[in-house]
Amino acid sequence: MPAPLMVLVAIVSIQAGSALAVQLFSELGALGTVAWRLVLAALILLAISRPRLDLTDRLAVRTVLVFGLAIAAMNALFYLAIARVPLGVVVAIEFLGPLGLAAFTAKRWRERAWVGLALTGVVLVTPWAGTGYDLLGMVFAALAGAGWASFVLLSTRVGALHPGNHGIALGMAVAALVLSPMAILSVPALVTQPGALVTLLAVALLSTAIPFSLEFHALKRISA
Repeated sequence: MPAPLMVLVAIVSIQAGSALAVQLFSELGALGTVAWRLVLAALILLAISRPRLDLTDRLAVRTVLVFGLAIAAMNALFYLAIARVPLGVVVAIEFLGPLGLAAFTAKRWRERAWVGLALTGVVLVTPWAGTGYDLLGMVFAALAGAGWASFVLLSTRVGALHPGNHGIALGMAVAALVLSPMAILSVPALVTQPGALVTLLAVALLSTAIPFSLEFHALKRISA
């Protein structure tokens, strides 16, 4: 699959998963939902890639830990945001992170023109109608955007240190461990709503395992 197509499929997949995830907030809460999403995605990726980490390689270990923390923060902040502000608005604000990264790394006027065109398109299609959007929710969205830009930059570094899917699997495992207390706290709600586990599995695949893997591999072949 061409790298740009990987990115496009990842974009569609992660938003479809986010739309599903919102339905679980009433039972599991935003943090409980994202915690289970990361735990299930980590288990899937670990089972598929079976990564190995040389604990004597301090650089590799440190990079994976920072990568995992970035994944945990980005996802938790995004879910906290969509619990307070409509998904379309949150995505538009979050997109400023990678868009800002593109603008910062642009070297030619033509690249900057494309960034400006993308920004114009985002503003035009965003459902800004309505008043009283939660300010804290919008702050969470902006911070999630910064986390997304960090994920893009760190993916390139992690991909150079770890072969195949190993880097994303290890990073996802760290993120899952960081948020595992929230998953444990939501176990009683999950027991009373066993059907939610099926939705969680779909969310884990659509919002995490598939798009993060595709972006991770795309970043090995195209620039951040």
